[in-house]
Amino acid sequence: MSSFSLFGTSLKNLFSKPATKMYPAKPFEPFEATRGHVSIDIEKCILCGLCHRSCPVGAITVVREDKSWSIDALRCITCNDCVSRCPVSCLTMEVQYMPIAIGESISTFVKPEPKEEPEVEAEAGSEEEAELEAETEVEAEAEPE
Repeated sequence: MSSFSLFGTSLKNLFSKPATKMYPAKPFEPFEATRGHVSIDIEKCILCGLCHRSCPVGAITVVREDKSWSIDALRCITCNDCVSRCPVSCLTMEVQYMPIAIGESISTFVKPEPKEEPEVEAEAGSEEEAELEAETEVEAEAEPE
């Protein structure tokens, strides 16, 4: 009896579509709620450390002195706690998975220094002030006492 059911299943599978996805041939399309990896917009980050304190496994490290933020991809369990607690929304949960880690799995991001104003504008302002002072001195000398 069981040989007949096995034969029927084999015959059905032979003439039907595959039950699994053809992954290498067709690219993986993630579901809406897929949690792939945490990413950061370091320019928006205020380095408050809430993500570090909320991480249950300690995968995130924030160093204010160095202005750096790092995450250990192999320790991260993608629980989304850090993303939900970020006050400036600089952390996001991407749907794509991290590439395979060979060797070092810690990603470190350093916050860039704020851009300084060009000195050309400051010099132009001081030149204008110098011209204005010279004009007022000339006017003061021209006035009779």
